[in-house]
Amino acid sequence: MFNEASPSTVFGEASSSVVFSIQRRDQPQLAVFFFITKNPFRLRQADDATGRSKQSRSEKKSRKAMLKLGMKPFPGVTRVTVKKSKNHIVNAFAPVVAFQILFVISKPDVFKSPTSDSYVIFGEAKIEDLSSQLQTQAAEQFKAPDLSHVISKPETSAIVQDDEEVDETGVEPKDIELVMTQAGVARSKAVKALKAADGDIKQTVRIGYRKERKRRAMAEAEKSPNLEEVLKPFYQRASEAEDRLTQLEGLLAKKGESDTGNKEISSIIKDFQSKLESAQAELMSERDKASKEIQKLAAENLKLQYRITHLARALKEADSKLAA
Repeated sequence: MFNEASPSTVFGEASSSVVFSIQRRDQPQLAVFFFITKNPFRLRQADDATGRSKQSRSEKKSRKAMLKLGMKPFPGVTRVTVKKSKNHIVNAFAPVVAFQILFVISKPDVFKSPTSDSYVIFGEAKIEDLSSQLQTQAAEQFKAPDLSHVISKPETSAIVQDDEEVDETGVEPKDIELVMTQAGVARSKAVKALKAADGDIKQTVRIGYRKERKRRAMAEAEKSPNLEEVLKPFYQRASEAEDRLTQLEGLLAKKGESDTGNKEISSIIKDFQSKLESAQAELMSERDKASKEIQKLAAENLKLQYRITHLARALKEADSKLAA
């Protein structure tokens, strides 16, 4: 890189090239290439009583080497960031997601080569994990559904009010609290649901999860239009037009001697042909509308799968709490 010294002499034996960005006061962002060693020397020591960081011996030697190589201070740099990406699989329904880890150097000392975009940076690198922020944003989009309507409802004659005392014999208080938290129901309903499941908290929550999934699937099925029913009138009209056209063609063959009859029949045939084309165009239009509706329902189904996955995580957390 320079005449006086090679990169291995200045930066170490093994180095790799990465892209990083420099944030300067007068420039929003500047992307350059930089060599980073796998075994870098310790740049800074603990702050002294004056509040200024001490320079280690290796750092002092490195700074002198930079000056000998002709590199000059590059003032005005307030922040240096280095991004590194990693691929992770979130779950079985979600695709592979690329998470980024950000290395940040605040208020660094930067030296620049006068002949190229080569920089040397002195400072303390800290890690900012961007994956946790992405996970938080994804979790906010998919909240746990309400399971209050899937808890077993008692008969009308045996409805228990919220303030009515219920016999909790044979039911653990922590199980009652867990069902109340997960399902959002009153204590009396939670006790009844646990007793119906013989005190098995996992079975209670699992039954609620299955009922919720079945209810949502039925709701989506009711919302989805029946393609055959939508297109049935258009198929019928097209079939009638084709039958009439066949009859007219046969009639035209029988009355080939009459020019007047041929002209009338030809006009009728053309009229039915235009109607047939119109019916086919309407059929294609309705088919396109139905296809778009099916795509929309597929997207809604994908969202439902995400919510079901989130509910499965909630069940797993409930199992871990019970195990604890």
